[in-house]
Amino acid sequence: MKLPHNQIVVYDGDCGVCSFLATQISRWAQADWEFHRGFFDNLKDFGISLQDCQNYLVLISPKGVFLGAEAVLRIFGQRRGFYYLSRILLLPPMIWVCKVLYRLFANNRQRISKLAGFNACRLP
Repeated sequence: MKLPHNQIVVYDGDCGVCSFLATQISRWAQADWEFHRGFFDNLKDFGISLQDCQNYLVLISPKGVFLGAEAVLRIFGQRRGFYYLSRILLLPPMIWVCKVLYRLFANNRQRISKLAGFNACRLP
């Protein structure tokens, strides 16, 4: 698996919160970032399945492939002011807590999208 020189973010395009956050990230992300809703052709080259894309935010970067909470923390760790916080949250036991919180969010993203006033997810 050859990692890309740029950063690729794959997110649930049916989730209102996910789409909103992807738009916000794209505003401050550097030009070498790509954003894909749901899936793109080369994902299998990185060992990522369609199921992974439906369950997790995916970050493919020159440093590796990251899913879920780890992907979120690595993305925000590149934002000015969040680097050190993200590094701390990536350490055990903090990452374990972040993974639980991420799973709670992912499992309830339809309700959260509705409460936040975004288009609700179509996924169950």
